Amino acid sequence: MRKPGRASSGFVAALTVCAVSAVSEAAPRRVALVVGQNRGLSTERPLRYAEDDARRVASVLETLGDFDEVALLLGPDASAVKLAVGALADRADLLVFYYSGHAGAGRLHLAGTELDGTSLLDDLAARQAGLTVTVLDACASGDLTVKKGLKIELGAPPEPEPTVRGRALLASSSPGEAAQESSLLRASFFSAHLVTGLRGAADKNADGRVSLREVYRYAYDRTVDSTLVSAAGVQRPSYDVRLSGQTDVPLTWTGRAGAHLTLATGEDGRFFVMSEDESTLLAEVPLRAGASTRIALSPATYVVKKRGASGLAVARIDLPEGRDGRLDEREMERVPYATLRDKGERPGELLVTGRLATGLAGVDALGGLGLGYLTDLGPLTLGPTIGVVAGGRAGALHLFSVAVDPGVFFGLTRQGARWRIWYGLRPATLLLHQLVSGADARTSVGFAVYVSAGVAAWLGDDLGVVGGVEVGVAGQRTTADPLASEASFGAGFTAALSLGLRFRS
Repeated sequence: MRKPGRASSGFVAALTVCAVSAVSEAAPRRVALVVGQNRGLSTERPLRYAEDDARRVASVLETLGDFDEVALLLGPDASAVKLAVGALADRADLLVFYYSGHAGAGRLHLAGTELDGTSLLDDLAARQAGLTVTVLDACASGDLTVKKGLKIELGAPPEPEPTVRGRALLASSSPGEAAQESSLLRASFFSAHLVTGLRGAADKNADGRVSLREVYRYAYDRTVDSTLVSAAGVQRPSYDVRLSGQTDVPLTWTGRAGAHLTLATGEDGRFFVMSEDESTLLAEVPLRAGASTRIALSPATYVVKKRGASGLAVARIDLPEGRDGRLDEREMERVPYATLRDKGERPGELLVTGRLATGLAGVDALGGLGLGYLTDLGPLTLGPTIGVVAGGRAGALHLFSVAVDPGVFFGLTRQGARWRIWYGLRPATLLLHQLVSGADARTSVGFAVYVSAGVAAWLGDDLGVVGGVEVGVAGQRTTADPLASEASFGAGFTAALSLGLRFRS
């Protein structure tokens, strides 16, 4: 793989195919240029995974695609991309161009510069390849297809005819839709599923090769499924097919891999195939109960995970050169969610809320901050909490009180893919500090027992909103009357409201 050098928020992808000449009887000459850029315009937030997407695409094309040359370009500006396109070989039988990064209004956004999408497609066409495949994993590629005058359809392309005429444009979203990244996949949704499909998950007829049509159908289905519960909305790939001279074109051959792994399961779920250090996701494979699939990999050691209702199934598998390995879910180690932290998983949630309380420290209303860290233990939820609130009362003698209530929540939880509700008890210690004008400061210790309930929803993979209510009984030594010579002990009703954010830790 040649690397020309190192010279998005959301994603959209487009796949453009132009057939401009008959296929030669000689061995196909295949070249690819793969571009990744995390940075767009100064007004756009940098992307996290665009350059990683490009690395993965280049790797799978080089390993499985039988390409004569795969050039990888990371972090370029517009001029560097134009130079790299101009350096591509003329009259190749197959030319693949892939871009992952920011875009908008039909223009690619590259490190503060812009490249017109129409001009890019014209430059690629000028290479006069027999077949040109352009993949744009960037925002607003659907808009680019409109600019090119192509008709957009939703869903998978129709069955090929004996002779497919014209050209094809395939996009990972429809015009106006945002393409999206996933911190779980550590990639854009479309690119992650594209790579998994090219590794063999898209080879539905099991002929050992993954065609353009097969990988698009696979990426379409998986992208829609992955974004059904996304706060950014469903991402629906679109296409316009105008091919001539072939019914379909192979992009990868799974038999070229140094090793293979067959995954099998007894219940619906998703397998995640990761590098040994778990820093890179190689494939995310959904399977129905009783099904299996075979994917192509390089010889190495891999970590495979599968999430289930009772915990995480984990396995480590070695695939030496020429190995055709098989992993059944029944052979994987079951890890309860309570122990996942020791294995690199993150089952906890950090809650940061604004808090309004009443019935504490002799003051009608106190405001402040609440913190909590909740961990799931099956149907139970446990975690430490603390609230810090303060308030005052003006008058002839000013009263100012601070209440701190460290405690522990334990209760039950119910949750879906993007939401959670919980309810239970929260016993807490009350630490009170009061300042009364003209008198000494007073500090005392009390207690509180709350009935607590809350509801939360995820806005993204790691960020959500949360709201809660608590009612309970507090026993405390307070100075409700600033004229009193000393504090008195009493028990009474207390309540609190909270609203804030939740973070997957």
